[in-house]
Amino acid sequence: MSAQKEKGHWGKGNGRRYTPAFKREAVRQARAPLKAGFSLAETARRLKLNAQTLSNWIEAADRGARKARALAA
Repeated sequence: MSAQKEKGHWGKGNGRRYTPAFKREAVRQARAPLKAGFSLAETARRLKLNAQTLSNWIEAADRGARKARALAA
């Protein structure tokens, strides 16, 4: 296997790509059940996602919101 092909596989997980709209909707769906007492893992399973992936998306959304607030101030 060439170095280029190997490099393409490192850290790629299952190789699926999700649209920004799907990610936003997944984060929205994850936040509502968390407030109601459902776990992130339950929500991830329902969306057929890895719980860590969903957690990463939530953290990224939170970072983006903090950055937007800082720029608006």
